[in-house]
Amino acid sequence: MSASAQLETSSQVDASMAQGRLGPYSGLFLALRAKHPPTAAHCLRVALLCSRWASFQGLEEPRITLLETGGLLHDVGKIGIPDSVLQKPGSLTESESSLMDMNRVLAAELLSGAGACDDLLGIVCGGQESVSKEHNMLAIADAYDSMTSEQVFRRAMSREAAFEELYSEAGHQFDSDLVTNFFELMKQTRPELDGVTASRWVQRFVPEQWSGFTSNRITVASGAESSLVEAIFQPRLLNSMSEAVIFLDSQHNVLLWNRAAEELTGVDASAVRHLNWSPDLIGLTLPGGEPLHEQDDPHKQMLQTNTRTTKRLMVEGSDGRPKSIRLSALPVVYRGSSVGSILLLKDASKEARLEREVETLNDMATRDPLTKVSNRAYLGMYMPGFVQEHLESDQPGSAIICDIDYFKKINDTFGHQAGDEALVTFAGLLKSSARESDVIARYGGEEFVIICPACGNSAATARAEEMRRAVMETPIPALGGGTMTASFGVTELQRGDTPELLLARADRALLQAKEEGRNRVIEVGAG
Repeated sequence: MSASAQLETSSQVDASMAQGRLGPYSGLFLALRAKHPPTAAHCLRVALLCSRWASFQGLEEPRITLLETGGLLHDVGKIGIPDSVLQKPGSLTESESSLMDMNRVLAAELLSGAGACDDLLGIVCGGQESVSKEHNMLAIADAYDSMTSEQVFRRAMSREAAFEELYSEAGHQFDSDLVTNFFELMKQTRPELDGVTASRWVQRFVPEQWSGFTSNRITVASGAESSLVEAIFQPRLLNSMSEAVIFLDSQHNVLLWNRAAEELTGVDASAVRHLNWSPDLIGLTLPGGEPLHEQDDPHKQMLQTNTRTTKRLMVEGSDGRPKSIRLSALPVVYRGSSVGSILLLKDASKEARLEREVETLNDMATRDPLTKVSNRAYLGMYMPGFVQEHLESDQPGSAIICDIDYFKKINDTFGHQAGDEALVTFAGLLKSSARESDVIARYGGEEFVIICPACGNSAATARAEEMRRAVMETPIPALGGGTMTASFGVTELQRGDTPELLLARADRALLQAKEEGRNRVIEVGAG
Protein backbone atom coordinates (compact mmCIF):
# COMPACT_ATOMS: atom_id res chain seq x y z
CA MET A 1 0.00 0.00 0.00
CA SER A 2 1.37 3.43 -0.92
CA ALA A 3 2.08 6.08 1.69
CA SER A 4 -0.78 8.24 0.40
CA ALA A 5 -3.18 5.29 0.54
CA GLN A 6 -2.06 4.47 4.08
CA LEU A 7 -2.63 8.09 5.10
CA GLU A 8 -6.10 8.05 3.57
CA THR A 9 -6.95 4.78 5.33
CA SER A 10 -5.67 6.18 8.65
CA SER A 11 -7.86 9.27 8.25
CA GLN A 12 -10.88 7.11 7.48
CA VAL A 13 -10.19 5.06 10.60
CA ASP A 14 -9.96 8.23 12.74
CA ALA A 15 -13.25 9.45 11.31
CA SER A 16 -14.95 6.09 11.91
CA MET A 17 -13.79 5.95 15.52
CA ALA A 18 -14.94 9.52 16.18
CA GLN A 19 -18.27 8.87 14.48
CA GLY A 20 -18.81 5.77 16.57
CA ARG A 21 -18.30 7.79 19.74
CA LEU A 22 -20.06 11.05 18.73
CA GLY A 23 -22.78 9.92 16.34
CA PRO A 24 -24.27 12.80 14.30
CA TYR A 25 -22.17 15.29 16.26
CA SER A 26 -19.06 13.80 14.73
CA GLY A 27 -19.48 16.58 12.17
CA LEU A 28 -17.55 18.78 14.61
CA PHE A 29 -14.66 16.32 14.61
CA LEU A 30 -14.80 15.88 10.83
CA ALA A 31 -14.74 19.65 10.38
CA LEU A 32 -11.67 19.83 12.63
CA ARG A 33 -10.01 17.05 10.63
CA ALA A 34 -10.72 18.89 7.40
CA LYS A 35 -9.31 22.07 8.92
CA HIS A 36 -6.16 20.59 10.48
CA PRO A 37 -5.62 16.78 10.38
CA PRO A 38 -2.74 16.78 12.93
CA THR A 39 -5.00 18.40 15.54
CA ALA A 40 -7.76 15.86 14.89
CA ALA A 41 -5.26 13.02 15.23
CA HIS A 42 -4.04 14.57 18.49
CA CYS A 43 -7.63 14.75 19.80
CA LEU A 44 -8.19 11.06 19.03
CA ARG A 45 -4.98 10.08 20.82
CA VAL A 46 -5.95 12.19 23.84
CA ALA A 47 -9.43 10.64 23.90
CA LEU A 48 -7.97 7.12 23.84
CA LEU A 49 -5.47 8.03 26.55
CA CYS A 50 -8.25 9.53 28.70
CA SER A 51 -10.35 6.39 28.17
CA ARG A 52 -7.47 4.19 29.37
CA TRP A 53 -6.76 6.46 32.34
CA ALA A 54 -10.42 6.63 33.35
CA SER A 55 -10.55 2.82 33.45
CA PHE A 56 -7.37 2.82 35.56
CA GLN A 57 -9.05 5.34 37.89
CA GLY A 58 -12.22 3.26 38.09
CA LEU A 59 -14.50 6.11 37.01
CA GLU A 60 -18.16 5.32 36.47
CA GLU A 61 -19.51 4.82 32.95
CA PRO A 62 -21.18 8.22 32.31
CA ARG A 63 -18.08 10.08 33.48
CA ILE A 64 -15.81 7.98 31.23
CA THR A 65 -17.99 8.69 28.20
CA LEU A 66 -18.03 12.42 28.91
CA LEU A 67 -14.25 12.43 29.32
CA GLU A 68 -13.77 10.55 26.03
CA THR A 69 -16.07 13.00 24.26
CA GLY A 70 -14.21 15.92 25.78
CA GLY A 71 -10.94 14.43 24.56
CA LEU A 72 -12.24 14.13 21.01
CA LEU A 73 -13.54 17.69 20.92
CA HIS A 74 -11.29 19.64 23.29
CA ASP A 75 -9.50 21.39 20.40
CA VAL A 76 -12.56 21.84 18.20
CA GLY A 77 -12.21 25.60 18.65
CA LYS A 78 -9.15 25.50 16.39
CA ILE A 79 -11.61 25.35 13.49
CA GLY A 80 -11.73 29.14 13.90
CA ILE A 81 -7.95 29.66 14.14
CA PRO A 82 -6.25 30.84 10.93
CA ASP A 83 -4.19 28.23 9.07
CA SER A 84 -1.19 30.55 9.16
CA VAL A 85 -1.20 30.30 12.94
CA LEU A 86 -1.89 26.55 13.19
CA GLN A 87 0.81 25.67 10.67
CA LYS A 88 3.47 28.19 11.68
CA PRO A 89 6.80 26.35 12.21
CA GLY A 90 8.31 28.95 14.53
CA SER A 91 7.31 30.80 17.70
CA LEU A 92 4.03 32.70 17.71
CA THR A 93 3.89 36.47 17.99
CA GLU A 94 1.88 38.11 20.75
CA SER A 95 -1.09 38.66 18.45
CA GLU A 96 -0.89 35.11 17.11
CA SER A 97 -0.80 33.78 20.68
CA SER A 98 -3.94 35.79 21.42
CA LEU A 99 -5.65 34.15 18.46
CA MET A 100 -4.57 30.67 19.67
CA ASP A 101 -5.93 31.48 23.12
CA MET A 102 -9.37 31.89 21.50
CA ASN A 103 -9.44 28.10 21.06
CA ARG A 104 -11.33 27.43 24.31
CA VAL A 105 -13.79 30.28 23.76
CA LEU A 106 -14.57 29.09 20.24
CA ALA A 107 -14.84 25.51 21.50
CA ALA A 108 -17.40 26.55 24.11
CA GLU A 109 -19.47 28.33 21.47
CA LEU A 110 -19.38 25.40 19.04
CA LEU A 111 -20.19 22.82 21.72
CA SER A 112 -22.99 24.91 23.21
CA GLY A 113 -24.48 25.40 19.77
CA ALA A 114 -24.41 21.65 19.20
CA GLY A 115 -26.27 21.03 22.47
CA ALA A 116 -23.45 20.03 24.81
CA CYS A 117 -24.39 19.66 28.47
CA ASP A 118 -22.80 21.75 31.22
CA ASP A 119 -20.69 18.83 32.45
CA LEU A 120 -19.12 18.34 29.01
CA LEU A 121 -18.50 22.08 28.69
CA GLY A 122 -16.84 22.02 32.11
CA ILE A 123 -14.54 19.18 31.07
CA VAL A 124 -13.44 20.94 27.90
CA CYS A 125 -13.43 24.57 29.00
CA GLY A 126 -13.27 24.45 32.79
CA GLY A 127 -15.93 25.54 35.25
CA GLN A 128 -16.51 29.09 36.34
CA GLU A 129 -16.56 28.24 40.06
CA SER A 130 -14.81 24.88 40.30
CA VAL A 131 -12.82 22.65 37.98
CA SER A 132 -13.83 19.00 37.61
CA LYS A 133 -11.46 16.09 38.04
CA GLU A 134 -12.13 15.13 34.42
CA HIS A 135 -11.03 18.61 33.23
CA ASN A 136 -7.75 18.21 35.12
CA MET A 137 -7.25 14.72 33.66
CA LEU A 138 -7.89 16.06 30.16
CA ALA A 139 -5.38 18.86 30.69
CA ILE A 140 -2.64 16.40 31.69
CA ALA A 141 -3.38 13.96 28.84
CA ASP A 142 -3.51 16.88 26.37
CA ALA A 143 -0.16 18.26 27.53
CA TYR A 144 1.52 14.83 27.58
CA ASP A 145 0.45 13.93 24.03
CA SER A 146 1.41 17.37 22.75
CA MET A 147 4.87 17.09 24.26
CA THR A 148 5.53 13.54 23.07
CA SER A 149 4.27 14.10 19.49
CA GLU A 150 6.02 15.76 16.58
CA GLN A 151 4.95 19.40 16.08
CA VAL A 152 5.61 21.80 13.23
CA PHE A 153 7.49 24.06 15.64
CA ARG A 154 9.49 21.43 17.60
CA ARG A 155 10.54 17.78 17.78
CA ALA A 156 8.77 15.27 20.01
CA MET A 157 10.03 15.06 23.58
CA SER A 158 10.92 11.79 25.29
CA ARG A 159 8.49 10.31 27.82
CA GLU A 160 10.96 11.08 30.59
CA ALA A 161 11.28 14.74 29.56
CA ALA A 162 7.50 15.06 29.32
CA PHE A 163 7.05 13.69 32.83
CA GLU A 164 9.66 16.14 34.12
CA GLU A 165 7.64 18.98 32.61
CA LEU A 166 4.40 17.68 34.13
CA TYR A 167 5.98 17.34 37.57
CA SER A 168 7.50 20.82 37.32
CA GLU A 169 4.00 22.24 36.84
CA ALA A 170 2.33 19.96 39.41
CA GLY A 171 0.50 22.09 41.93
CA HIS A 172 0.39 25.02 39.50
CA GLN A 173 -0.91 24.20 36.05
CA PHE A 174 -1.71 20.56 36.84
CA ASP A 175 -3.20 18.70 39.81
CA SER A 176 -0.33 17.10 41.77
CA ASP A 177 -2.17 13.92 42.75
CA LEU A 178 -3.37 13.35 39.19
CA VAL A 179 0.13 13.86 37.77
CA THR A 180 1.41 11.18 40.16
CA ASN A 181 -1.47 8.87 39.25
CA PHE A 182 -0.85 9.46 35.52
CA PHE A 183 2.80 8.51 36.00
CA GLU A 184 1.72 5.29 37.75
CA LEU A 185 -0.50 4.51 34.73
CA MET A 186 2.19 5.19 32.14
CA LYS A 187 5.32 3.81 33.80
CA GLN A 188 4.53 0.22 32.83
CA THR A 189 2.58 -1.67 30.20
CA ARG A 190 -0.95 -2.55 31.23
CA PRO A 191 -2.45 -5.00 28.71
CA GLU A 192 -5.57 -5.40 30.83
CA LEU A 193 -6.36 -1.69 30.35
CA ASP A 194 -5.64 -1.95 26.63
CA GLY A 195 -8.28 -4.68 26.49
CA VAL A 196 -10.81 -2.55 28.39
CA THR A 197 -10.15 0.44 26.13
CA ALA A 198 -10.44 -1.70 23.01
CA SER A 199 -13.73 -3.09 24.30
CA ARG A 200 -15.13 0.39 24.89
CA TRP A 201 -14.11 1.77 21.49
CA VAL A 202 -15.23 -1.26 19.51
CA GLN A 203 -17.93 -3.21 21.29
CA ARG A 204 -19.92 -0.51 23.05
CA PHE A 205 -20.93 1.93 20.30
CA VAL A 206 -24.69 1.56 20.79
CA PRO A 207 -27.51 4.06 20.35
CA GLU A 208 -28.12 4.24 24.10
CA GLN A 209 -24.55 5.40 24.78
CA TRP A 210 -24.75 9.05 25.94
CA SER A 211 -21.90 11.27 24.78
CA GLY A 212 -22.73 14.47 26.62
CA PHE A 213 -25.10 16.14 24.14
CA THR A 214 -28.74 16.87 24.99
CA SER A 215 -30.13 14.84 22.10
CA ASN A 216 -30.09 11.11 22.82
CA ARG A 217 -30.83 10.16 19.21
CA ILE A 218 -27.22 9.12 18.62
CA THR A 219 -26.85 6.45 16.00
CA VAL A 220 -23.98 4.76 14.29
CA ALA A 221 -23.91 5.43 10.57
CA SER A 222 -24.34 2.48 8.23
CA GLY A 223 -21.13 0.48 8.11
CA ALA A 224 -19.52 2.48 10.93
CA GLU A 225 -19.59 -0.43 13.38
CA SER A 226 -17.74 -2.75 11.03
CA SER A 227 -15.29 0.06 10.30
CA LEU A 228 -14.68 0.42 14.00
CA VAL A 229 -14.05 -3.30 14.40
CA GLU A 230 -11.43 -2.98 11.70
CA ALA A 231 -10.09 0.14 13.38
CA ILE A 232 -9.18 -1.64 16.57
CA PHE A 233 -7.38 -4.32 14.57
CA GLN A 234 -4.89 -1.93 13.08
CA PRO A 235 -1.61 -0.32 14.09
CA ARG A 236 -2.90 2.98 15.52
CA LEU A 237 -4.01 1.33 18.76
CA LEU A 238 -1.57 -1.55 18.82
CA ASN A 239 1.76 -0.83 17.21
CA SER A 240 2.88 1.33 20.09
CA MET A 241 2.49 -1.59 22.52
CA SER A 242 5.61 -3.36 23.68
CA GLU A 243 3.70 -6.66 23.90
CA ALA A 244 3.16 -8.75 20.82
CA VAL A 245 -0.57 -8.77 20.05
CA ILE A 246 -2.34 -11.30 17.84
CA PHE A 247 -6.08 -11.16 17.09
CA LEU A 248 -7.89 -14.33 16.06
CA ASP A 249 -11.45 -14.60 14.73
CA SER A 250 -14.00 -17.16 15.87
CA GLN A 251 -12.44 -19.71 13.51
CA HIS A 252 -8.99 -18.99 15.01
CA ASN A 253 -7.72 -17.31 11.86
CA VAL A 254 -5.21 -14.49 12.29
CA LEU A 255 -6.84 -11.06 11.93
CA LEU A 256 -4.00 -8.92 13.19
CA TRP A 257 -0.32 -9.36 13.96
CA ASN A 258 1.16 -6.17 15.39
CA ARG A 259 4.64 -4.78 14.96
CA ALA A 260 5.84 -6.14 18.31
CA ALA A 261 4.73 -9.63 17.20
CA GLU A 262 6.83 -9.25 14.07
CA GLU A 263 9.85 -8.12 16.10
CA LEU A 264 9.48 -10.88 18.68
CA THR A 265 8.94 -13.78 16.30
CA GLY A 266 10.61 -12.58 13.11
CA VAL A 267 7.39 -13.50 11.25
CA ASP A 268 5.94 -10.77 9.02
CA ALA A 269 2.24 -9.98 9.47
CA SER A 270 1.58 -10.42 5.76
CA ALA A 271 2.83 -14.00 5.94
CA VAL A 272 0.31 -15.11 8.59
CA ARG A 273 -2.75 -12.93 8.07
CA HIS A 274 -5.86 -15.17 7.58
CA LEU A 275 -3.86 -18.32 8.43
CA ASN A 276 -5.32 -20.62 11.07
CA TRP A 277 -3.54 -20.13 14.37
CA SER A 278 -1.19 -22.87 15.46
CA PRO A 279 1.67 -22.81 18.00
CA ASP A 280 3.85 -24.04 15.13
CA LEU A 281 3.46 -20.65 13.40
CA ILE A 282 5.99 -19.20 15.83
CA GLY A 283 7.69 -22.36 17.09
CA LEU A 284 6.11 -22.40 20.55
CA THR A 285 7.56 -24.97 22.95
CA LEU A 286 7.58 -25.62 26.68
CA PRO A 287 10.32 -23.81 28.66
CA GLY A 288 12.60 -26.82 28.40
CA GLY A 289 12.19 -27.03 24.61
CA GLU A 290 9.72 -29.92 24.74
CA PRO A 291 6.84 -29.93 22.21
CA LEU A 292 3.72 -28.01 23.21
CA HIS A 293 0.84 -30.44 23.73
CA GLU A 294 -2.82 -29.47 23.80
CA GLN A 295 -3.03 -29.55 27.60
CA ASP A 296 -0.15 -27.03 27.77
CA ASP A 297 -1.53 -24.66 25.11
CA PRO A 298 -2.95 -21.46 26.74
CA HIS A 299 -5.18 -20.82 23.69
CA LYS A 300 -6.72 -24.29 23.92
CA GLN A 301 -7.21 -23.90 27.68
CA MET A 302 -8.84 -20.49 27.19
CA LEU A 303 -11.30 -21.96 24.67
CA GLN A 304 -12.26 -24.66 27.18
CA THR A 305 -12.69 -22.35 30.19
CA ASN A 306 -13.61 -19.06 28.44
CA THR A 307 -11.27 -17.27 30.85
CA ARG A 308 -7.88 -15.64 30.51
CA THR A 309 -5.06 -18.19 30.58
CA THR A 310 -1.36 -17.39 30.97
CA LYS A 311 1.67 -19.64 30.68
CA ARG A 312 5.45 -19.30 30.43
CA LEU A 313 6.67 -20.75 27.11
CA MET A 314 9.53 -20.53 24.63
CA VAL A 315 9.31 -19.08 21.13
CA GLU A 316 11.73 -19.17 18.25
CA GLY A 317 12.94 -15.55 18.25
CA SER A 318 13.61 -13.34 15.26
CA ASP A 319 17.31 -14.24 15.58
CA GLY A 320 16.49 -17.96 15.36
CA ARG A 321 17.30 -18.59 19.01
CA PRO A 322 14.74 -19.71 21.62
CA LYS A 323 13.35 -16.86 23.70
CA SER A 324 11.36 -17.03 26.93
CA ILE A 325 7.91 -15.44 26.72
CA ARG A 326 4.76 -15.14 28.81
CA LEU A 327 1.73 -15.89 26.63
CA SER A 328 -1.79 -14.86 27.66
CA ALA A 329 -4.91 -15.93 25.76
CA LEU A 330 -8.07 -13.83 26.29
CA PRO A 331 -11.59 -14.48 24.98
CA VAL A 332 -13.33 -11.65 23.07
CA VAL A 333 -17.08 -11.52 23.64
CA TYR A 334 -19.40 -9.25 21.66
CA ARG A 335 -23.09 -8.99 22.59
CA GLY A 336 -22.91 -12.20 24.57
CA SER A 337 -21.20 -14.30 21.90
CA SER A 338 -17.59 -15.23 21.37
CA VAL A 339 -16.18 -13.52 18.30
CA GLY A 340 -12.56 -14.54 18.69
CA SER A 341 -9.60 -14.24 20.97
CA ILE A 342 -6.53 -12.15 21.71
CA LEU A 343 -3.03 -13.51 22.28
CA LEU A 344 -0.60 -11.32 24.21
CA LEU A 345 3.06 -12.35 24.09
CA LYS A 346 5.45 -10.61 26.44
CA ASP A 347 9.18 -11.06 26.18
CA ALA A 348 10.13 -12.74 29.45
CA SER A 349 13.86 -13.10 28.68
CA LYS A 350 14.84 -10.62 31.39
CA GLU A 351 12.45 -12.30 33.80
CA ALA A 352 13.86 -15.73 33.00
CA ARG A 353 17.43 -14.40 33.23
CA LEU A 354 16.63 -12.84 36.62
CA GLU A 355 15.21 -16.15 37.82
CA ARG A 356 18.39 -17.93 36.70
CA GLU A 357 20.50 -15.32 38.48
CA VAL A 358 18.41 -15.77 41.64
CA GLU A 359 18.87 -19.53 41.36
CA THR A 360 22.60 -19.02 40.91
CA LEU A 361 22.77 -16.76 43.94
CA ASN A 362 20.70 -19.25 45.91
CA ASP A 363 23.10 -22.03 44.89
CA MET A 364 26.05 -19.91 45.93
CA ALA A 365 24.43 -19.29 49.31
CA THR A 366 23.17 -22.83 49.98
CA ARG A 367 25.39 -25.23 47.99
CA ASP A 368 28.96 -26.36 48.58
CA PRO A 369 30.95 -25.22 45.52
CA LEU A 370 33.27 -28.25 45.51
CA THR A 371 30.97 -31.22 46.05
CA LYS A 372 27.71 -29.60 44.81
CA VAL A 373 25.74 -30.90 47.78
CA SER A 374 24.01 -28.54 50.24
CA ASN A 375 26.18 -26.56 52.62
CA ARG A 376 26.00 -26.01 56.37
CA ALA A 377 23.98 -22.80 55.94
CA TYR A 378 21.23 -24.63 54.06
CA LEU A 379 21.24 -27.42 56.63
CA GLY A 380 20.72 -24.81 59.34
CA MET A 381 17.68 -23.47 57.50
CA TYR A 382 16.27 -26.92 56.75
CA MET A 383 16.62 -28.62 60.14
CA PRO A 384 14.06 -26.66 62.24
CA GLY A 385 11.25 -27.40 59.79
CA PHE A 386 12.30 -31.03 59.49
CA VAL A 387 12.28 -31.55 63.26
CA GLN A 388 8.99 -29.70 63.84
CA GLU A 389 7.14 -31.40 60.99
CA HIS A 390 8.19 -34.93 62.01
CA LEU A 391 7.50 -34.41 65.71
CA GLU A 392 4.05 -32.92 65.06
CA SER A 393 3.11 -35.71 62.63
CA ASP A 394 4.71 -38.40 64.77
CA GLN A 395 6.66 -39.64 61.75
CA PRO A 396 10.12 -41.18 62.12
CA GLY A 397 13.09 -39.20 60.89
CA SER A 398 16.82 -39.90 61.10
CA ALA A 399 20.18 -38.20 60.83
CA ILE A 400 23.48 -39.66 59.61
CA ILE A 401 26.85 -37.99 60.19
CA CYS A 402 29.89 -39.41 58.42
CA ASP A 403 33.42 -38.49 57.44
CA ILE A 404 36.37 -39.93 55.54
CA ASP A 405 38.80 -41.91 57.68
CA TYR A 406 42.36 -40.54 57.90
CA PHE A 407 41.57 -37.70 55.50
CA LYS A 408 44.58 -35.68 56.66
CA LYS A 409 46.81 -38.57 55.62
CA ILE A 410 45.27 -38.50 52.12
CA ASN A 411 46.11 -34.79 51.81
CA ASP A 412 49.62 -35.27 53.17
CA THR A 413 50.37 -38.25 50.90
CA PHE A 414 48.67 -37.35 47.65
CA GLY A 415 48.17 -33.59 47.90
CA HIS A 416 45.19 -31.30 48.39
CA GLN A 417 43.99 -31.70 44.82
CA ALA A 418 43.70 -35.43 45.39
CA GLY A 419 41.93 -34.66 48.67
CA ASP A 420 39.40 -32.54 46.77
CA GLU A 421 38.80 -35.39 44.33
CA ALA A 422 38.28 -37.75 47.27
CA LEU A 423 35.67 -35.37 48.72
CA VAL A 424 33.85 -35.08 45.38
CA THR A 425 33.83 -38.88 45.00
CA PHE A 426 32.65 -39.34 48.58
CA ALA A 427 29.75 -36.88 48.08
CA GLY A 428 28.80 -38.60 44.82
CA LEU A 429 28.67 -42.01 46.49
CA LEU A 430 26.49 -40.62 49.29
CA LYS A 431 24.08 -39.19 46.70
CA SER A 432 23.99 -42.47 44.78
CA SER A 433 22.83 -44.38 47.85
CA ALA A 434 20.46 -41.71 49.18
CA ARG A 435 16.80 -41.26 48.27
CA GLU A 436 15.58 -38.21 46.34
CA SER A 437 13.92 -36.90 49.52
CA ASP A 438 17.11 -37.17 51.59
CA VAL A 439 19.12 -34.00 52.20
CA ILE A 440 22.91 -34.29 51.95
CA ALA A 441 25.06 -31.44 53.25
CA ARG A 442 28.76 -30.88 53.68
CA TYR A 443 29.01 -30.03 57.37
CA GLY A 444 32.67 -29.00 57.36
CA GLY A 445 35.96 -30.38 56.04
CA GLU A 446 35.50 -34.05 55.29
CA GLU A 447 32.34 -34.36 57.44
CA PHE A 448 28.90 -34.78 55.82
CA VAL A 449 25.33 -34.97 57.16
CA ILE A 450 22.47 -36.92 55.59
CA ILE A 451 18.95 -36.10 56.84
CA CYS A 452 16.43 -38.86 56.10
CA PRO A 453 12.72 -37.84 56.25
CA ALA A 454 10.14 -40.53 57.06
CA CYS A 455 12.91 -42.98 57.90
CA GLY A 456 13.55 -44.85 61.17
CA ASN A 457 16.83 -45.93 62.73
CA SER A 458 16.97 -49.36 61.15
CA ALA A 459 16.36 -48.09 57.60
CA ALA A 460 18.83 -45.23 58.07
CA THR A 461 21.44 -47.65 59.42
CA ALA A 462 20.97 -49.95 56.40
CA ARG A 463 21.40 -46.95 54.08
CA ALA A 464 24.55 -45.86 55.92
CA GLU A 465 25.95 -49.39 55.64
CA GLU A 466 25.30 -49.35 51.88
CA MET A 467 27.18 -46.06 51.65
CA ARG A 468 30.10 -47.38 53.72
CA ARG A 469 30.55 -50.43 51.47
CA ALA A 470 30.35 -48.28 48.31
CA VAL A 471 33.08 -45.98 49.65
CA MET A 472 35.30 -48.91 50.61
CA GLU A 473 34.90 -50.59 47.21
CA THR A 474 35.37 -47.58 44.90
CA PRO A 475 38.89 -46.93 43.56
CA ILE A 476 39.95 -43.30 43.20
CA PRO A 477 42.38 -42.40 40.39
CA ALA A 478 43.87 -39.50 42.36
CA LEU A 479 44.81 -41.96 45.12
CA GLY A 480 46.73 -44.10 42.68
CA GLY A 481 43.70 -46.32 42.14
CA GLY A 482 43.44 -47.00 45.86
CA THR A 483 40.30 -46.82 47.98
CA MET A 484 39.36 -45.09 51.20
CA THR A 485 37.03 -45.83 54.10
CA ALA A 486 34.50 -43.80 56.07
CA SER A 487 32.81 -43.93 59.47
CA PHE A 488 29.09 -43.31 60.09
CA GLY A 489 26.98 -42.33 63.09
CA VAL A 490 23.18 -42.83 62.93
CA THR A 491 20.36 -41.70 65.22
CA GLU A 492 16.60 -41.33 65.09
CA LEU A 493 14.56 -38.24 66.01
CA GLN A 494 13.21 -38.46 69.56
CA ARG A 495 10.41 -36.52 71.24
CA GLY A 496 11.78 -33.33 72.75
CA ASP A 497 14.64 -33.16 70.24
CA THR A 498 15.90 -29.92 68.75
CA PRO A 499 18.06 -29.78 65.62
CA GLU A 500 21.11 -29.33 67.85
CA LEU A 501 20.27 -32.36 70.04
CA LEU A 502 19.64 -34.59 67.04
CA LEU A 503 22.94 -33.71 65.36
CA ALA A 504 24.87 -33.92 68.64
CA ARG A 505 23.61 -37.47 69.20
CA ALA A 506 24.54 -38.51 65.65
CA ASP A 507 27.97 -36.94 66.19
CA ARG A 508 28.45 -39.04 69.34
CA ALA A 509 27.64 -42.14 67.29
CA LEU A 510 30.27 -41.10 64.71
CA LEU A 511 32.85 -40.57 67.47
CA GLN A 512 32.08 -44.02 68.82
CA ALA A 513 32.58 -45.53 65.33
CA LYS A 514 36.05 -43.93 65.17
CA GLU A 515 36.96 -45.09 68.67
CA GLU A 516 36.01 -48.66 67.78
CA GLY A 517 38.37 -48.75 64.79
CA ARG A 518 36.72 -46.67 61.99
CA ASN A 519 35.16 -48.00 58.74
CA ARG A 520 31.93 -48.89 60.48
CA VAL A 521 28.36 -47.74 61.21
CA ILE A 522 27.23 -47.07 64.77
CA GLU A 523 23.57 -46.53 65.64
CA VAL A 524 22.45 -44.82 68.86
CA GLY A 525 19.01 -44.11 70.26
CA ALA A 526 17.89 -41.46 72.74
CA GLY A 527 20.12 -40.09 75.42
